[in-house]
Amino acid sequence: MADFHSIRLHGPWQATVFEWSQSAPANSGLNSESTKGESIKRLKVPCDWADWPGFDFRGFIRLVRKFNLPTNLEPDQAVWLVAESVFPSGTFELNGQPIGNWQSGDPLFRKLIGGLLLPHNELSIVVDASQGPGDSPCRDNALSAHNQVPPIADLKLLDGVRLEIET
Repeated sequence: MADFHSIRLHGPWQATVFEWSQSAPANSGLNSESTKGESIKRLKVPCDWADWPGFDFRGFIRLVRKFNLPTNLEPDQAVWLVAESVFPSGTFELNGQPIGNWQSGDPLFRKLIGGLLLPHNELSIVVDASQGPGDSPCRDNALSAHNQVPPIADLKLLDGVRLEIET
């Protein structure tokens, strides 16, 4: 069994709302059409739906985190991107290149990315909350997959994200 060194990508993450399908809740900071498409929030991970943008939000959010190439990597050393949860679902890109999708109820998102890393990197996750966190079919999938009903207040917009480097 291989050992791993983990580098957590807590933040700051830039959150950009680039589309929403109904009026945003008043406390979200999203109640003006002028904020659409602008970086309007800095987040730390994990991030709860209750904290931002709120359970009434319906739309798409792009989360972006920049990071540098980990030091002292060997050319053949394995590096994985691991995300514990994106709710309700997410599409991942690294440096503008699609690397995969995650759906609530799936196991951890885990992708081998060592060959894609550059000296300066940008990880982007587009969260599809077009149906909202509380009434999403993705939530139903997560519930049936775990055979328990987590309170909606416990839902994470984005949970832990890290790099795992094989040592």
